[in-house]
Amino acid sequence: MLEVVMRGSGIGALCTRVNRLRRRCGFDRNDLRRDIDRAQTRIACGLVLCFLAAAPVAGSAAGQAAYDRGIRVERHEKATRHLVTATVVEVGTRTPGAQPGVWVTWTEPDGSRHTGTAAVWRGTPDTGETQRMWVTDSGKPTVRPRWRSQSVFDAWAAGLAAALGVALPLALTYTLVRRLNDRRRYRGWDAAWARLDHRFRRS
Repeated sequence: MLEVVMRGSGIGALCTRVNRLRRRCGFDRNDLRRDIDRAQTRIACGLVLCFLAAAPVAGSAAGQAAYDRGIRVERHEKATRHLVTATVVEVGTRTPGAQPGVWVTWTEPDGSRHTGTAAVWRGTPDTGETQRMWVTDSGKPTVRPRWRSQSVFDAWAAGLAAALGVALPLALTYTLVRRLNDRRRYRGWDAAWARLDHRFRRS
């Protein structure tokens, strides 16, 4: 009855998969598995545990640092950039596939007039057309302040990069261990074949 319940609930299949994974990792009593195989498996498991322990810490620290930098940039740009109403005074040569140069003029809140090249202009500009545009406190056209989504994306990217930075040396370590063990296996196989050949010759 218990077996039927386990099968019906999927627990039996889960246990089978866990046992299969355990055997693949070398945690069994298979007499055909050599000591060098078991040692390599233990090293691999140790490296995986190191990654699971270090990657979240490194990723979290790097992501938080990147997010904090992004927030500081956001606050700085919001404090040093503002919107003005710009008027197109001249449009440069239109090149297929490229945005033409747009020269605009605008008036600051203090009454001073400025002229510059629009950093961003929606659609096809025409002389006399007006549009809201971001400028710096020094009177230079620029793009809108940093989005919060950019800071979040940078944080995730930094966290992922840090986690990969942890994984890379561990992967190189395992690759080195495996190559060294492979050489030992090859030498062991050659020695075993030599002993077998010697026995056949003696018989």
